[in-house]
Amino acid sequence: MAYVSIGRGGGVRARNAGGIIYDSLGRVDWDKIIFNNQYKTFAGTVIGTTADSLGLLKSSQVLTAARNNHTWVGGISQIDYKLNDNWDIAAGLDYRYYRGEHYTELVDLLGGDYWAELDRIKTVLIR
Repeated sequence: MAYVSIGRGGGVRARNAGGIIYDSLGRVDWDKIIFNNQYKTFAGTVIGTTADSLGLLKSSQVLTAARNNHTWVGGISQIDYKLNDNWDIAAGLDYRYYRGEHYTELVDLLGGDYWAELDRIKTVLIR
C-alpha cells in the first residue's frame, strides 16, 4: 500500500486578541482598531500623532497568518508465510517521508507602521 498527503493551509487571526474591540452587535470593529493603532497608545491615551520618537505608529493589534504546509509520502508492505502448522512468519517494510513548514507571518498592521511583542523579538515590518 502506498499513500500521499499534501496539505497547504492555515488561517488568519488577530494578535493581542484580548483587546479586540467589538461593536454593539458583537462584531469586530475594525475601523475602531485601526483608529486606535493610528491615534492612541496601548493604554488608550490619545496622542494625536505617533507612538514613538521615530515618527512611526506602533500597532497594538495586528493580523497574523499561520501557515501549515506538508508533504507526506509513504508505503507499507507485508508478507505472511506459513512455515508449518505451528509457525507463521510475517515480515514487512514501512517507509515514510515527511517535510513540513509551520510558521506565522504578519499580514496586516491595521493602520500602524510596525509591531513588536515584548516577550520575544519579532521581525519589524515597515510599510
